[in-house]
Amino acid sequence: MPLVVANLGEEVTIEKCEVQGDLKRHVESLGLLPGEMVTPISRNAGNLIIKVRESRLAINMGLASKIFVA
Repeated sequence: MPLVVANLGEEVTIEKCEVQGDLKRHVESLGLLPGEMVTPISRNAGNLIIKVRESRLAINMGLASKIFVA
């Protein structure tokens, strides 16, 4: 399922990211790699706040819909 529909506060595992090129390299540099655990924290003004390791990131819903989790 896409990260955008994951329940808030539920820890999920990234399965795949369907992005390419420079965006793929940027997403990987943020630590959003297959096998990584992430937790959606909140939805705010078209963005999704997620916890990755000990950091919090804000990503837009378009990107969150291209990250698939289990």
